[in-house]
This record gives sequence, structure tokens and C-alpha cells, in this order.
Amino acid sequence: MTPGRRRALGVAGVVLVGVAGTFAWLFQDMTLPQGERIEAIDGVVGVETSGSFAWIVPAGDGVVLVDAGADPDAEALLAELGRQGRDAGDVRAVLLTHAHGDHTGGLRQFPQAEIWIGADDVALLRKERTPIGWIPRMMAPLFDAPVPDNPLEEFADGDTHTVAGLTVKGTAVPGHTLGSMAWQVGDLLFTGDALVAARDGVTVLFAWIADAPERQVPSVRRLVGVEAAMMADGHFGLTPEPADAIDRFLAARQ
Repeated sequence: MTPGRRRALGVAGVVLVGVAGTFAWLFQDMTLPQGERIEAIDGVVGVETSGSFAWIVPAGDGVVLVDAGADPDAEALLAELGRQGRDAGDVRAVLLTHAHGDHTGGLRQFPQAEIWIGADDVALLRKERTPIGWIPRMMAPLFDAPVPDNPLEEFADGDTHTVAGLTVKGTAVPGHTLGSMAWQVGDLLFTGDALVAARDGVTVLFAWIADAPERQVPSVRRLVGVEAAMMADGHFGLTPEPADAIDRFLAARQ
């Protein structure tokens, strides 16, 4: 990545995540990112990628990514794959929690991987429409990755599919984007930006970075009773016992 491009992504990360995180920390008791590399459970590793997390999930003789990060060169992701004795060719699929550029930027480095995405975010991924939230709309030009031509699979709400040998259940959680998805793989629930770690549990991100803010909290209700040991989000890290955290979050908003 060129120094200029790295600076541009840094600015985007600061504006899109840092500002949101700072204000959310002040006003919603949100936590701070938990590190540049996070070990979850079942061999899953989270990698910080210029402002957002991508997650590497072991899958047979390869891996599945949950999101592809902000960096179009995917430097941190490729470095972590290298530490695991793998390379880009070992990425069998990418589960996109949503199609904002800070989660899709690295897709170009994994051209052979299937992309699984919520149906209502396909147009956003293909750049047939722009983000609605004013901050993502303003930042979109900084994420100038080409439209990926990977094999594309649309995931409907409630579907369960086998992805690279993994059993994956998708739950539609529209709000942050119209096609935001929560993915459950084993005991891990991946929520992207639809639901994120907070100091005392979980919360939703600010309305001004959401396509449909009025749908954010109702979408969280769709995850009530989720049977997962841990939640992994797109910007802050891990939350244990997400079902209890979700119950507390919703109880506080009744």
C-alpha cells in the first residue's frame, strides 16, 4: 500500500470509527478496541485492519473470513494467514456482515473466495447504490476498491448453509445497512456493526452511520435467546455470553 493510501485509510478509520467510538464511549458507555489481534474460541482470530476487524475462521484445510477489512492490500490479514502457515489461496469464502467499504476493502486479495452476503446489501457491494448514513456516504470515495467479481451467494434471513464445510446460520439484522447479517458459526456469533461490545454488555452504533437507524434496536430483538458462547463484532472485539448481554440491552430500552 502506498503511504498516501495508508494515510487516507487512516483518516477514514479515524472519522468513521474513531469519532464514532469516542462519542459512543462518552455517551453510550462503549468499550475501546480490544487489540490488533484477538484470539477468540475454536481457533478463530480477529485481525484489526485500519479501523475494523476481520475474523479468520478455520474451515477444514482452509479458512473462512468474516469480513475482509478496510485495507485493500489486506496486509494484516495476509500476515496473520502467514503466521498460520496459510496464504490468500486458502481463503475459501468470505461472509460479509455488511457491505460498507471498511469491511469489504480487502476482497480483491481473495479473488477465488466465494462471497456470502445479505440480499439487501448486494447493490451496495456492487456500487449500484451509495450508503444512506451521512458518514459512510462521505467516506465511500476513500474505499475505491473495484467491484469484486468473486462468486456471489445471497443469504436469506434464517437460512442455514454449509460454507467451506462450516455450518453457517444467517440472521438478517437490518439497520446499520439494509442487508446487515449476523452469522452464527458454532459457538460464535459475528455481528459486524449491527451490535457491538460495550463496557457493560452490547450496544448499537450511532444513527448517523446507519442506513435505517429506526430498525437497529428492533433487529437486535431478532437475536434474543441466541445460543452462542461469544459475540465477535466489527470494531471492538469480543463479548461473552451475548444472549444475556442482549437481554440487558433491550431491557434498558423498554
